[in-house]
This record gives sequence, C-alpha cells and structure tokens, in this order.
Amino acid sequence: MVLYLYENHLSGSIPSTIGNLSKLSDLELGFNNINGSIPKEVGQLSSLKRLSLSNNHISGSIPSSIGNLTNLEVFEIYDNSLTDYLPENMCLGGKLKRKVPKELGNLKFLFKLKLNDNRLSGKVPTQLQMLSQLEELDLSANKLSGPIPTHLEQCPKLSHLSLRSNKFSGTVPFQLGSLHFLEDLDLSQNFLTGQLPLELGYLQNLETFNISHNNISGSIPSTFKEMLSLTSVDVSYNQLEGSLPHIKAFIEAPIEALENNKGLVYRTQLSTGQVVAVKKFMRMVEWPMRKLSKGSLAKILTDNGKAMELEWAARVNVVKGLANAISYMHHECCPCVVHRDISSKNVLLDGDYEAHLSDFGSARTVDPDSSNWTSFAGTFGYAAPELAYTMEVNEKCDVYSFGIVTLEVIMGSHPGDLISSLPLPSSSSSSATIHHEIPFRNVLDQRLSLQGTK
Repeated sequence: MVLYLYENHLSGSIPSTIGNLSKLSDLELGFNNINGSIPKEVGQLSSLKRLSLSNNHISGSIPSSIGNLTNLEVFEIYDNSLTDYLPENMCLGGKLKRKVPKELGNLKFLFKLKLNDNRLSGKVPTQLQMLSQLEELDLSANKLSGPIPTHLEQCPKLSHLSLRSNKFSGTVPFQLGSLHFLEDLDLSQNFLTGQLPLELGYLQNLETFNISHNNISGSIPSTFKEMLSLTSVDVSYNQLEGSLPHIKAFIEAPIEALENNKGLVYRTQLSTGQVVAVKKFMRMVEWPMRKLSKGSLAKILTDNGKAMELEWAARVNVVKGLANAISYMHHECCPCVVHRDISSKNVLLDGDYEAHLSDFGSARTVDPDSSNWTSFAGTFGYAAPELAYTMEVNEKCDVYSFGIVTLEVIMGSHPGDLISSLPLPSSSSSSATIHHEIPFRNVLDQRLSLQGTK
C-alpha cells in the first residue's frame, strides 16, 4: 500500500491514526505545509519501506519509535524545524541499550538517511555504524557537534556524505579514507582543525570534495595527486599552505574555491601565455582596499614604526610564504619558471602580512635542453654572482636572492650594510683575510629586541 500525497499544499498535522495503516509500505508527504510533530504512532507502520516528510514545517523531536521500522529503506525529513537529539535507539529498534552488538541492527535495509536542514543538536550516535547498507547520509545544516564520527567507516557502501553547516570540531578522521565507494564528501562550514589525513587520497572514486570554511592547516597530502576521479574541490577559507596537487580538479578550480588560505601556491597563466606562481588571488574590485595594504617588505624594514610591528612570527611567515612561491615555480611549473629579480622591493605584504611575490616582468622559463643564456636582469645586491658573470639562468639564481631577502628579514636591513660597516684590513696586515667575530644577537634586527625590553 502506498500513500502518495507529495506536493499537494496539505496543511495541519499528521494524525495519530496514521498508525492504523499497518500495510503501508510507502508514505510520501514531502513538500507540503504540514506542521506539528511526528506522531509516535508512525513507529507502528512495520511494513514501511519509505518515509518522506521533507520540506514541511514539522517541529519537535524525532520519536524513538522510528527505530521500530525495521524494513525502512529511505528516511527523508530534511528541511523542517526538528529539534533535540537524534534518538540513540534509531538504529536499535528501541531494544538494544548498551554497546553495538555483532548484529547489523534492526534498520538493516536503510540505504538513504536525510536529516538535513533541521535543528538537530548533540553528537552523532555511534549506532549509525550498524547501517551497513547505507549509501547516502545527509546531516547538513543542523547544530550537531563533537568530532566527526569515526565509526562511519563501518558503512562501507556510503557514497554520499554531507556534514556541512554544523558545529563539528576536531580533526578530519583518517578512517574516512576507507570509504572506497565515496563519491561526494562535504565537511564545509564547521570548526575542523588539524591537517588533512593522507588516507583521504585513497578515495579513488571521490568526485566532489568540500572542506571550505574550517580552520584546517598544513599542506594538502601528496596522496591527492592519485585522485583522478576528482572533478570539483573547494578548500577555501582555511589555513592551508604549500603547493596544490597537480591534478585536473585543482588546476581547473575557480579562484573562489582556493581563496583565503594561509599560503597556498597555485599555478596560473597570464594573458601572454606565461605561467606564474600565485599565493593568493583577489577580485579586482577588492584590490584597492585589501590587496597589499602593507606595501613592500623593503618599505616596511626602512620604517622603524612599521618594522617593529612586523614581529618575529610574522617575519617567519613572510619567509615561508616566499619559499612556497619559489618552490612552486621551480618544482611544480613545467617548464620551470625562474623569477630572476627576487628582492625585498618585490615582496609585497597584505593586511595579514602574507607575502606576495610580484614583478614577473623579468621571469624566464628554463628549457632543460637549452643553454638558457640571457641578458642581465635583477637588482644588484640580490642577483647571484654567477648570473652577473655568466648570464646563464637557472634556479640557483632565485635561491641566492631568497637567501639575501631572508637575511634582510632577520637583520632588518640588507646584509651588505653590515659588510660595508666592517673595518677594512690595513695595509700592514699580515693576512689577506680578516675574520670578524660578531655575536649572533647583534645581527638580529635590534628594533625588535628593544621592543621586547619595554
């Protein structure tokens, strides 16, 4: 018996007499204007295989009697105003009270569970692991909290998992990597921290991956490069850094799917066809207000007030950000890109003191089958000596310049200033080389040292 009243503008509440329809196998009341609560008598419909109450105005809690529906295959109650906790016996038929037994649970045929867009709170009950036939689990847009349940690995057929827009915290469990049939994974808009587990790279069937709007840090695991089925990613608004996996999903991802991270470095192509490494994209309308508001690193270091604001932790991040950009140009771009003019004037800082490498006008791609001779380009004091003498471009040119900028960040001024301040050897010196011993603390930017004593 089927009762199909889908999208009929029905109003009022579900009568308790619904429990008398003992032969009912399919109850479709979705997309109406039904209010009130779910009557506990629904649990008497022992033949029910499909229960759809989605897109109504149903409130209150999910009755524990739902656990009696041992033949239930589809349970949809998304987009309502349900509150309270998920009933613990929902997967236990109201009979099992303690640990999960060896049996798969009474709802052994359930393959779709959609509870999204309600007001459910508390933790996800561990009993969900008994749903061995579960293929789709949608708990998004609720107020569920606690860690993401690791026991979901016991649902091996799971292909769609959405925990979006909740209050989940802690790290992304590595156990999710064992869900080999997973195609869609959405963990966005939660309070997740820590690094992404490398086991996620084992999800060879994953097509969409969304972890945006969390606080996930570290780099994207190298195992992600094997996820060739991935077509859509969104890792925006986290604390990720380092290079992106060189697969289609990341290469073709829109700017919005990558923005607002700590130090992600990704590849883009200029209108001239030139490939460059970029740490952060910004919409042009935002450029005047937000982009590079702190100016160049050189400008900051020559201003005592601004230099004192650039504390040691921020300086370390500047060096790391610059290193990430150079690493991407040298190791991820094909062919390799050599900047040739890395200097403190070309390192621009935004409002969060994140480094942006600018001025790619003199950049060159390196052909491994060519001699790569060129005319001199760069800034004196930063250019590698071999570039000045031989005019041959290679990655070492940028590494040398990076070292100079790093010293400048530590010292607060160009290292050449220190060298020029040292006394020259006298003509009567018996040695052609004079070794100057300078305590390391005297080399550090004294403006920060003075600030720390106040």
